[in-house]
Amino acid sequence: MVAIEEYLATKSPTWTHDSYHWYQKMLGSFLRWCESNNLIDLSQITAVQVQAFVAAEPQLADNTKHHRAQVVKGFLRWCVDDPDFGVKERTVKRIEMPVVEQSEISIFSDEEIQRLLSACDHTRHKLRNRALLLLLLDTGIRLSEACYDGDRPEETTGLLLDHVILGKRGAESYVIVMGKGRKSRTIKIGDETRLSVQKYINHERGRSEHPHLFLAQGNTPLNVRTVDQLLKNLGKQARVVNTHAHRFRHTFAIHQLMAGTSALVLMQLLGHTTLEATKVYTRALTQMQTRQASVSVVDVMRGKRKH
Repeated sequence: MVAIEEYLATKSPTWTHDSYHWYQKMLGSFLRWCESNNLIDLSQITAVQVQAFVAAEPQLADNTKHHRAQVVKGFLRWCVDDPDFGVKERTVKRIEMPVVEQSEISIFSDEEIQRLLSACDHTRHKLRNRALLLLLLDTGIRLSEACYDGDRPEETTGLLLDHVILGKRGAESYVIVMGKGRKSRTIKIGDETRLSVQKYINHERGRSEHPHLFLAQGNTPLNVRTVDQLLKNLGKQARVVNTHAHRFRHTFAIHQLMAGTSALVLMQLLGHTTLEATKVYTRALTQMQTRQASVSVVDVMRGKRKH
């Protein structure tokens, strides 16, 4: 289908490597389903047929079904702008998105963070590892935005030394992050993170001319796979379960909301393209606050009986 090829070609400059291949895979499945159902023209496709495609493989997880519908709906919405494709706007509007059960957001406690930081002191690159953990926690950036991803060589991944601005005490310090879709954003860092990063640069990183901030042995950029393993090891040593990079991102997001940051600003800080992605955290915070505010009726009644 020519429209799919044109759509992928148009969107590829703003997508990451993984996003491009995900869309290519999903739309390829949609094309094969259309062909098997004798739908050779986009003008023949209805909202009901899109939902039939989404439900065609009942064994798929709810998240995958949601993504299938999201990809096809986005593609058809793009087609609406070109009359030659024959896709009507009302068709796109009628496509219902499958309901997805929201998974619970897990964040680190203050005590768990302290144990992880203490565990860094027993590693070979203790200053680098401490700086990395504090930076992940203080900025909420994705692991591929902090460290080099060798699986995506055509993209700019990893934080560059020139993009780390360390002001003196009281002055603003921040990082410039290259996010998904080659979009940059600026995120402020606090004094403890600034001092930790400065200490790593002065005492462990040395005068390397490599552009990346975080380096591994042999003057090579620290890569995401190494960090994944590092975090698992730190978690075991610190007795902190579920220690992974995205949990630092979750912790950052929840604490930002607790501090009064608006969902719109948080969307910018996280590098999300839609507010809907950020609402995962607003819902999670509401659930946490509801649990904490809930009163045990039984305990209250028991207390009254004792008096």
